[in-house]
Order: sequence, then C-alpha cells, then structure tokens
Amino acid sequence: MASTTINRRLAAVSSLFTELNLLDPDRFPHNPVHPLRRDRKPGKSQQSLYRKQPERIPNIVAEEDLQRFFDVLPTWRDRCLVLLMWISCLRISEAVSLRFGDIECSSRSLRIRHGKGDLARTVYMDHYTFAALNKYLDEERRDLFAEVDELFVAFKGVARGRPLSVNAFQHTIEYYAKRCGLPSLHAHLFRHTGITQLVVQGMPEAAIRLFVGHRHIDSLRRYLHLSDEFVASEFDRAQEVFSPPSALGLPPLGGPR
Repeated sequence: MASTTINRRLAAVSSLFTELNLLDPDRFPHNPVHPLRRDRKPGKSQQSLYRKQPERIPNIVAEEDLQRFFDVLPTWRDRCLVLLMWISCLRISEAVSLRFGDIECSSRSLRIRHGKGDLARTVYMDHYTFAALNKYLDEERRDLFAEVDELFVAFKGVARGRPLSVNAFQHTIEYYAKRCGLPSLHAHLFRHTGITQLVVQGMPEAAIRLFVGHRHIDSLRRYLHLSDEFVASEFDRAQEVFSPPSALGLPPLGGPR
C-alpha cells in the first residue's frame, strides 16, 4: 500500500485509542500508535510507525473554470456557498454549518464556532459574497423554515426544510461540475484556490493562517509552489534594494543611451 494509505489508516487507529483512553483510561493508559507529529525538530530521532511521504501540492481551479461552474449553478444558495469556500476559504463543513447568529453584517464577518481541531475563528466576506448571501436570504430562504437556525437548508426532496448536509452539497458540486465539463472539481479545491490567491497577493502569512484556521507555522509553504509568477515577483521585489550595474560597471537596462 502507498505510504499515504498506511498513514491514513494508522491515524484512524490512533484516533480509536485516543477515544478509548477518554472512556477508560485505566484499561487504555496510552496510545500505542501515537498521533502523527508534524512539528518534530530536525535531527531529533523519534520512533514512529508513520511513513515518510512526499508533500502534496494542492491543485487550484483556473479562473475560466470557475466562471464556467458559476454559470451553471441554479441557485443563490449554491453560489453563496461556493463563494464562501473560495473567497472566504471555508471548509465545506464550516460553510454548511453556519447559523444566523454567526453573521455580523456591520463588518461582513462570520464566526466559525467549530473549525478543524475545534478551533474557533472569525472570517470575512467580500462585497460579492455578502451580496450573494443577501440574495439567497431575500429571494430563496425568505421566511421559510423559521424554526431552523442554520443558514443553508434543502429545498427539495425528503430533506426539504432540514439543514443542508455536507454530503448533499458535495453531490450538488459533483453534478454541476460534470454538467460544465469539469468532472474532477470538488469542494476543497475552492478553499485551495482561495488560500493560494491570498498568498500570491502578499497577505501576511500570520494573518492568512489565522484567517483560514491553520495551526502549523509551515502550513502555507506548499501553496508557494503553485505560482512561478509569485516566486519571480518576490525575487524582483527583494532585488530592488541592490544596484549591481553601478557597482560592477554594467550598463543600465536598455543599453547605452
């Protein structure tokens, strides 16, 4: 089996023993697998069942593909959810679980109560996402299902009136992605694309990690590999403080005048 498969299964067994320890610490005093440590110091030997695996570079969605996908989405609910995952970099589980009480209209912000690792944070919406949310609430949700506190609900089928589930929206993305000729499109690609755009635009790393809910300091490193243009622009910016032509007797750019 691939190293990624082995590590994934070891992580599942590790989670089981962690839960058993919480339920009965006397019978299960320690975790024989141990959680996967990503913050080990270089040079420090530590026995681990986990296998070393190559760092995976996330894919992103091209701008023209995003436009094609938005063109086939039939509802403001679906457009708003995609914008939240893309522009506000939410995970799909965070987006579908939003409640009315999580919205702060004055600052166009959303409170994520239970992010990954139970990490709460505040995220922000741009003008387009905020407008799409208002369109959804005014034209589709209106005063329907007033007893449901979740923002996003199902409008059809046996689940009508119930909070929209992760699985249901994943199927929605899959269906419309195939309709517009993008069969490999899936929910997490929107978040990857949004984080990449924040990195490329030069948003400070600490602010990005807080915004997207990343704990580890090196969590954004893999996103830097996605854009050669980003590396080139950062190199040019760093060289602005130097003037080698005058020091080396080289002619300026454009040759002699």
